[in-house]
Amino acid sequence: MTFRPTRILAVLTFGLALTLLLPGYATGQPTTDIRAKAAQLEKDLNAANQKVETLGEQLQAAQAKVDEAEARVKVAQDGINHIKSMINGRAASIYKVAGASGPFDALNAQDAQDLTTRSKYSAVANGNDESLVEQLAATRAELDKSRADAAAERDSVAAAKADADSAAAEQQKLLDQVKGDIEAEMRSQTASRAAASTGGPPPIGNGGAGAAVAFAQAQVGKPYCNTGARFGPDCFDCSGLTTSSWRAGGLSIPTTSGAQGSAFPHVDIGSLQPGDLITTSSWAAHVGIWVGGGYVHATSYSNNPNAVKFVGGTSSVVDAVRPN
Repeated sequence: MTFRPTRILAVLTFGLALTLLLPGYATGQPTTDIRAKAAQLEKDLNAANQKVETLGEQLQAAQAKVDEAEARVKVAQDGINHIKSMINGRAASIYKVAGASGPFDALNAQDAQDLTTRSKYSAVANGNDESLVEQLAATRAELDKSRADAAAERDSVAAAKADADSAAAEQQKLLDQVKGDIEAEMRSQTASRAAASTGGPPPIGNGGAGAAVAFAQAQVGKPYCNTGARFGPDCFDCSGLTTSSWRAGGLSIPTTSGAQGSAFPHVDIGSLQPGDLITTSSWAAHVGIWVGGGYVHATSYSNNPNAVKFVGGTSSVVDAVRPN
């Protein structure tokens, strides 16, 4: 695989392009505008992650070339050592001095073309020896260039990948910021609508449901985990969050999403009340708690430091049950 410099340039300018294409926004913009920006940011983040993945593959291939060049240098060096041994042996036989060092012990790839060394050799060696010296110099020079080219390609790809990693990380930060604004605006709009309809503070449910909803809302922003700590207070998985929320409401419910979905009566999505349990796919896969105007759930993204989120509306809700 050949790495093209133009691809490196494209990646190195990727972060700048994001800034130019995606200008800032104000928290007070309409939700539809913020959602559009979130969709665009998510699309660009996917492209950034794909770029990182592609460069990662190229980096592996470039490193393989370096490793191959190093292996060839080793094989060639073994051959060079053999050639030097032959030259020294021939010189020793010419001098016929038992135990004496030949005049070629200092011969190596760097000085093979040195005029003085070759002149000394020419005085005592035949034409075949001269050919071996030429081979020694040419082979080493070729291998040095091959190894240097491979290392340069690897370093170029590594630099491009580092820049792509940085651009993707920045894109993720922008997306998280926009999603946070969406959640905040949805909570604000829900509270405003409720206050307008009742003339007082917005209700979040009656009795235990109200306490369950208040608990769930207080967990927004916490990380995901599916270990024994999944019931909180520091991290949650989806059913751990709903279980702990209803415990705060004074009701013990099953601890798995599938069991929660089958333990209580189903309710129409159009008749949701705070405290109802909802699923966005199937009860065996995921569960959340309706808080009014939307639901709170613990997303299952690995290594997600802000897994517990508020999602506005019912567009992703496929079923619901009401604990009692």
